[in-house]
Amino acid sequence: MDPEPLFDRSPDGRLFASLAEARGAAIAPGDAILLRRLDELAPAAACTTEPVRGRWLARPYRLADGQQGVALTVNDRSIDEPHNVVPPAFDVKLDLPGWYAIWLGIPLADEPPLMTGAQLGLDLALASDVGFVHIGCERGTRHGLMLGPTGVEVACFWRCAPLDGERLRIRVPFGTYRAHPCGMVLGAASSLYLLRLDDRQARAYRDDLGDRRYKRVITHVDGFGDHWDSDPGTGPHERLVANAMLGDVGRIIHQSVATSVVSWPSRVTNLYGGMMEESDWPERAHGEGRAHRYMQWACANGQEAPAVLSRLCRRAGIEYYPGVRMNLFFKQTAGDWGKADRLNNGRWWYEHPDLRKPGLSQIDYAQPAARRFVIDIITEVAGAYDVAGINLDFTRWPPVADPARHDGSVLSGLVVEVRRALDQVSARTGRPLALNAAVTDGFRALTHPSLVTVPDGWQGTLEDQRIDWERWLASGCLDFVLVEAKDFERHADVAARHRVPCMALNDNEAFDSPVPNDLNPEWATGDDHDDDHVRRIDLKEHVRVGPHLDPTELNDGYLQKYREGAAGICAVNVGHWRTLGSLGHVEEMERRAGTDRRWGQRVGQRIELS
Repeated sequence: MDPEPLFDRSPDGRLFASLAEARGAAIAPGDAILLRRLDELAPAAACTTEPVRGRWLARPYRLADGQQGVALTVNDRSIDEPHNVVPPAFDVKLDLPGWYAIWLGIPLADEPPLMTGAQLGLDLALASDVGFVHIGCERGTRHGLMLGPTGVEVACFWRCAPLDGERLRIRVPFGTYRAHPCGMVLGAASSLYLLRLDDRQARAYRDDLGDRRYKRVITHVDGFGDHWDSDPGTGPHERLVANAMLGDVGRIIHQSVATSVVSWPSRVTNLYGGMMEESDWPERAHGEGRAHRYMQWACANGQEAPAVLSRLCRRAGIEYYPGVRMNLFFKQTAGDWGKADRLNNGRWWYEHPDLRKPGLSQIDYAQPAARRFVIDIITEVAGAYDVAGINLDFTRWPPVADPARHDGSVLSGLVVEVRRALDQVSARTGRPLALNAAVTDGFRALTHPSLVTVPDGWQGTLEDQRIDWERWLASGCLDFVLVEAKDFERHADVAARHRVPCMALNDNEAFDSPVPNDLNPEWATGDDHDDDHVRRIDLKEHVRVGPHLDPTELNDGYLQKYREGAAGICAVNVGHWRTLGSLGHVEEMERRAGTDRRWGQRVGQRIELS
């Protein structure tokens, strides 16, 4: 639901400046609490008025109308000792009667360092929550700059909740330092706003949140970045589910890192990074070693991604699908991409060069042994964890089949074999298992020539990729499909004819362009394209900020896909954005269309921090 009406207090409502004042005055529906001295919420030992590493910096500020307050900020970096940069998390006793709409004020600044995605903000959780949720100003970026106004305080909606006996937990964004760039800790908040709701408002919020008709959104994350940005105990998978529970997300797809390396203790293959030697890690990006170490810890402590996600998603009523990238293998090369094959390809790949496409790093699905290996990985995760089904991701990187040697029967047969294998797992476990597939027509089928080889005249269409779309849908193997295409309606019409729900997928590509961002002159940055897998990228002083869709573009782009017949939408790698909480409410999307309104973000006054 649109949270905008849950910001303004009633005409006769009171405004309190402290929690104690509100409790003492018997706060009532329509009243609000506006806390601007955030330094008074944190323990004295955790804050300082001068920059001190590992503590929150308390920065006085003034708004345009003369209001004053103290923001809590952190903006520091240490490559060698990053943990020393992280200020302590702390709890705030709320314990207020009734239900409240909760907003966090963010002093939005467009200054370095700038990172794509949610800007500044903090991680918040109630003591009873399954995990933290990141609350920040969600903005698109172009040419390294943030879209929308800056130098303002933006009120960002978190949630509605009863606060009797509750404590608010606050920590830096994502709980720890960012691995990209290495050692970076960046976060800020200037106010906390609580609006007391009446019974009608609370009931409407609960009913809306529980309405399955709006659960049209799929969060599709690569299963890799979470491990880069997390340390043991910081709950990256919990954070994903906690955010999904507060909006329109009905399904989560969390991918294996690549085709033949996984994030769980496997009898079929090895962990991501499992072939790396200690001497190899210094040549790679810091985040890669960190991800590998996190996975090792998680597997040893029962906290691997499929274990956590299957448990929490079942509890939350969200469908969880492990995703498998169907043919993502890296070439054996020197230079910047050196050892990417050792990191991502897995031992099986090295032991079976005969099962690859001729002269390429990708495997050859025309060979039964190659199909068997991937299917064994799929059935292992489907049988070991309480999952809703499996996602087959054909979007990274096409062509998955070999256009020069294969016809449509190769991948059509593979889909049938996977379906049969899952049916066997279901018969053994008593759990139904759904199967879905993600495809791209153009877009990402036009990129990454360093990973794949395509014939002359390649346009990246499903036909070019040897995907027999009609046959896939007619097979009865797929419970739903995800399609990224400029001409989405054509593919959706075929799916509708076969009564297969078709979801519109977007992987941060401009909706109005038939080509990926890298080939789109309006999105090109004009500088060298940095690569996440190169060690130097996470050591730069200022990391290149690539173009990223704005919430207004997500709203309008996905709305058009609904008009073209989408049964739902699939947002790739924006899993922590609160904006996703709005993209199942089509009627609200219609009201925002063509405007600069960003769901759950209310732009306020100019703000000046000392």
